[in-house]
Amino acid sequence: MAELRKVVVCTPGGREIEVDFSEEGTVRALKEQLQEAVGESPARMTLLHGGTVLKDDERLAETSSGLTLVMSSLPSGCFTVSSKSMYEEGHTTVDVTAEFQSDGAFRIAIRETKDRDDEDDEPDPYEAGAAWDQKYTGTCVANGQDLRLAISDSDRKGYFDHLPPLDAEFRGTYASASELQLRLPLAAEGTADLALVSLQKEEAYVLHDWSVDLVSRLCPSDVLWRYQLSEPRCALTIDDVPLLDKPSQLEEILDVLKKNKVKATLMIMSGFDLPPEQGGPPAALRKRYRTLLQRAVKEGHELGNHLQFDRPAIAMDAVDFDKAFHHCDSLIAELSGGGGAWTQRPCRWFRPASALFNQHMLTSARGKGYTTVIASCYPHDVASITRFINSWYLRWRVRPGAIIVVHDRWHTASTLEAALPQILSSGIKLGTLSELHEAYDKEMGPKSKDS
Repeated sequence: MAELRKVVVCTPGGREIEVDFSEEGTVRALKEQLQEAVGESPARMTLLHGGTVLKDDERLAETSSGLTLVMSSLPSGCFTVSSKSMYEEGHTTVDVTAEFQSDGAFRIAIRETKDRDDEDDEPDPYEAGAAWDQKYTGTCVANGQDLRLAISDSDRKGYFDHLPPLDAEFRGTYASASELQLRLPLAAEGTADLALVSLQKEEAYVLHDWSVDLVSRLCPSDVLWRYQLSEPRCALTIDDVPLLDKPSQLEEILDVLKKNKVKATLMIMSGFDLPPEQGGPPAALRKRYRTLLQRAVKEGHELGNHLQFDRPAIAMDAVDFDKAFHHCDSLIAELSGGGGAWTQRPCRWFRPASALFNQHMLTSARGKGYTTVIASCYPHDVASITRFINSWYLRWRVRPGAIIVVHDRWHTASTLEAALPQILSSGIKLGTLSELHEAYDKEMGPKSKDS
């Protein structure tokens, strides 16, 4: 049996990490073990022994314990910026998302929208010169802090009057791990010069499996984050249904789900069924939402409890929480075939608004037959700037047993339209939480538990 040894690794920030490691282990395996400690992909790591670069297939028994870790100078992760600028013709909002993989591959999306007068009835903002979309993909190479982004594919939508012709590359600098500066074409600038854009890294964008597992171990055992499952199956959940403070996309979302033959768990906010004086919408809208949810149940989707309004559940006192929970539970029971049928269901699901909870919530939900569920795959889609890469994120992050959450927002239908066919073509089955739980029960047999 191989002996364990102490390996001391000095990180770029000067921190020393002591790792117990097998002498038969490879450099690649050590990088993977360091991944959680430094929060970086092994592909970005280079390990040095003295001044010698260690190859991935080299065994640690051939080196001494003192190693130095060097990170690639290529950016990695998601960088974003959203700003509003005043030009001669009015205000323009610019959203930029740049996503970099560890091998240098990148995707950049630029969205510009100009404020328009309410009386402007031009049907197409792109034709009117009030909206522009640009998308670029390619490969990034670094020379120190200087970046060169070679473009392999591009797509533009809108009327570009002053925009320069597409160059073969963009340039920029990667001054720190959290900030990136790129020279990019902006249509609203009204000039042929490229604009210098500073982007900040979205550190929390990716929910890594190890981070989900760590949090789940620290949380009460009756809170479900994901299932440990070998069958290629995930659950799709949609929060904030129907959205109240802005137009809901529920009908469009149901159309996309029907087109792709996917069932989902819709987390219902029951405040839509209250009169306006209690925070609900007008009667016509209440009737429309009821009709859409009845359609959802008829088409095989299941309903979950997401309280009444899009407000952090953790900020509610026990009395207000119990009232909101009961109101939503009663409405879901009515829409799902009546109280008797609802209470006989083997699984009922509760997700606290903002995914923050306390012991009272867990005890109350469990007492009413609910399982509290969070998620393991979340594209942060409540921030609309991420809409440019949400479909890519979902395709990348789904894996057996994952619980996906997206929200009822104006861009969600298009995100699902792009993501679902590719997820399904990869062999992953998508369905409701109850279907995922049933698959887990079947795979685990008598040892299966609710969470």
